[in-house]
Amino acid sequence: MVGPQMSALGVSTLALAGVYAAVGGHALVVWGGRRSDRVVGVFGLVCLSMAVYALGSTALTEAHSVAEAGRAQTLQLIAASVAAALYIPFCSELRGGTPRWVYPFGLGLPITALLLTFFGGLVVPQAAPTGPTLGYAPNLVQAELTLGGELVQAWLLSCIALAILLAYCGEDRQRLRPPVWAPAAVVSCAAFDIWAENTGINTVYLSEYAFLVLVIGVSQRLIARARRVSRALSLRTAELEASTQRIEATHQARLRREQLAAVGELSAIVAHELRNPLAIIGNASTSLGRARPQCDDWLTLVEVLDEEADRLDRLVDGLLTYSQPIEPRVETLDTARLLAMATERARHALSPDAKLRLEVRDHGGRCDVDAELLCQALCNLIENAHHAMPGGGTVTVSAGDGTRGGRPTTLLQVTDDGPGMPAPLLERVRELFFTTRQNGTGLGLGVVERVVQAHGGEMEIDSVAGRGTTISLHLPRRIATAQAAAPTATPEAIVLAHPEPAS
Repeated sequence: MVGPQMSALGVSTLALAGVYAAVGGHALVVWGGRRSDRVVGVFGLVCLSMAVYALGSTALTEAHSVAEAGRAQTLQLIAASVAAALYIPFCSELRGGTPRWVYPFGLGLPITALLLTFFGGLVVPQAAPTGPTLGYAPNLVQAELTLGGELVQAWLLSCIALAILLAYCGEDRQRLRPPVWAPAAVVSCAAFDIWAENTGINTVYLSEYAFLVLVIGVSQRLIARARRVSRALSLRTAELEASTQRIEATHQARLRREQLAAVGELSAIVAHELRNPLAIIGNASTSLGRARPQCDDWLTLVEVLDEEADRLDRLVDGLLTYSQPIEPRVETLDTARLLAMATERARHALSPDAKLRLEVRDHGGRCDVDAELLCQALCNLIENAHHAMPGGGTVTVSAGDGTRGGRPTTLLQVTDDGPGMPAPLLERVRELFFTTRQNGTGLGLGVVERVVQAHGGEMEIDSVAGRGTTISLHLPRRIATAQAAAPTATPEAIVLAHPEPAS
């Protein structure tokens, strides 16, 4: 608590000491968490030294005897000497390199001040002569400085000026150097205080207040640097997360390729081993069908053999197709022609009452694809869509413009009016050998996705229970191709492959 007898000047210097102590303590806490940032630690020690200097100013302001004033001035000189000695390595850290002789020059100052204090050669116990007052500290009591004390004052001012000169002549690698007027104010006020003390002018000292300007300047630079570091850290964190995701995606892709390679190798072996037994079963069932039935269930059993042999044959074909490497032979095709080829080929595999609709949206455009592979992929999707509507419906095959990741794509879609898929089924639909059809192999979507990925595209499945299913194929489109096709925009065209009979 501030005593009731303390002057306003004493209160201000005491508050100033608290500010310096808080800033210095915070800087040391920051340095404790990041020991490599030595400049912050040195700055904290400088601020704590100035807190002691401000306490000496408070004691000098409130001194009532020459002895008290002498002790206060001794504390001031020692604290200021330590601050000046520490200010040299602080500026050296900003500069990124200082001549070796500078450190002994600064370190010798507080050592000399302590030795002079021990031997009584810093102040003398008589009052300094008083001169005209400026009105700031009319009750100020001062002790007389010895020649050693005056030497310490001059040395102190030289250390501060040298440190500032070194800092502002080099590169500020820490980016903490305050504007040049801040240290200039400290030097000017220190010189004024020395002049005022030696001339005996009864006035308030300015050094402790001027240093506050320097503290504010450095603190502002510390805050600005912390913001820069925070932004840089956020950027690096985002880059690290993105790199981690890319590495994880690459790792998953590699695992998937290894799995596919293993599946392909196994599929080729299984398919080769199944071919001969399947051929024998097929020939046997054919012979049995031609032979004279021996029982009522004879033909039924023969049909079962035929169906199962045909299913195994389709499975073998699917395994061989899936296991073979896909190398597209790319050519530029009109999307309307590509869809027409696919729907014409798929139409023969559908029931006569199936309804197939072809749509070309926007300008349709042209795409760089392997026509045979894309036609086969679209046929698989059309057949799947047809089988998803046992009660009848319309399969819509469409083409148009799309975007994926901000890039233009050729969008091919196959949509059915079936019951759609619930969420649990939608999560498993891409799995190999997973199928809901009695005679399905579970390889159709896998083959389609491999064909699309071989073209550098992506397959997307959108299905809601009760609303049907849409499978979208996003194929990359060259900008030049898209621009060349833009002027040939045509309105929507609809072709019914199996029109409904007239009523």
